[in-house]
Amino acid sequence: MVEQLSGTYQEKDTLLQRYFHTASHQISSFDEFTIKHVPLDEKVINVSDNEDLGWMAGIWSYLKEGILPEDKDEARKIRMRSAKFIIIGDELFKRGVSSPLLKCLTVSQAAYVIKEIHQGICGMHFGARSMATRVLRAGYYWPTLKSDCQSHIQKCKECQQFGNAHRQPPETLHWAYHCTLQSTTQETPYRLTYGADVMILVEVGETSHRRQVFNSEQNAQELAADLDLVDELRDEAQIHEEACKLRASRRYNTRVKPRSF
Repeated sequence: MVEQLSGTYQEKDTLLQRYFHTASHQISSFDEFTIKHVPLDEKVINVSDNEDLGWMAGIWSYLKEGILPEDKDEARKIRMRSAKFIIIGDELFKRGVSSPLLKCLTVSQAAYVIKEIHQGICGMHFGARSMATRVLRAGYYWPTLKSDCQSHIQKCKECQQFGNAHRQPPETLHWAYHCTLQSTTQETPYRLTYGADVMILVEVGETSHRRQVFNSEQNAQELAADLDLVDELRDEAQIHEEACKLRASRRYNTRVKPRSF
C-alpha cells in the first residue's frame, strides 16, 4: 500500500482499492505527510509492555519467569493450564487442535479481530459458531472466544435487523464466500482450488503467526506441493459432501409417511 500511495505502483486489486481510497481520503485532510514502510519484524509488539495481559498474566508469569500464585490450588491450575501454551518471540501461543499454534490475544486485540472478521471486507455476518471457527482457522485464541462472538452478533445492528439477508456488495460477498469453510465439504472453495488456505486481511492488521514467519521462497515451494496434492483434498471433500447429502436425505425421509394406493 505504501508503494501505491506514493505513486510507484497502481492499485489493481479490488480489495486494495478500498484501502487506497480510504487512505487517500485521510491523507487529503493533511497539509503534508510522509509514508514509511515498516519491515514486518519491526511491527511485532510485546503485549506485556503495551497493555495489561489480562487472562494471560498468570500463564505468562509462570512460563516466562517461573512465578506461581501463593495459593496452592491456583498454582496447580496455572501449572496444568500452562502445559497447553508456549512463548515464542515474546508472544504467547496456545497449542491448538484445529491449528498447531494459536496466537493468544488481549481484550483489545480480540475486539479488533472479531470486528474485522464479522464486518470487514472478508466478513459475511456469520453466526457465533461459524465466526468462532473462522477466528480459530485464522490462528487466534482467547478463552471467551465463542461467547464474545455471540455477544458481538447480538449487538450488530445489521444482524438483528436483516438476519440472513446479506446487504453487502456482490464482490465482497464473492470474496467472503470463497474464504469461508463450507459445511458440506468441510473446506473453503479457495482451498479446493489452490490447495492452501488464503491469508485474510485480519492476519495483516493483527499479525498472525504464519504472517509473522512468512518466507516467500518456502511459500512458493509449499504452494507447488499443495497443488500436486489438491486432487486428494478434493476427493476427501467430495466424500464429505456425499455424506452430508445422505444425512439430509435420511433426516427428510424420517418425516415421510409412506402411502399405498
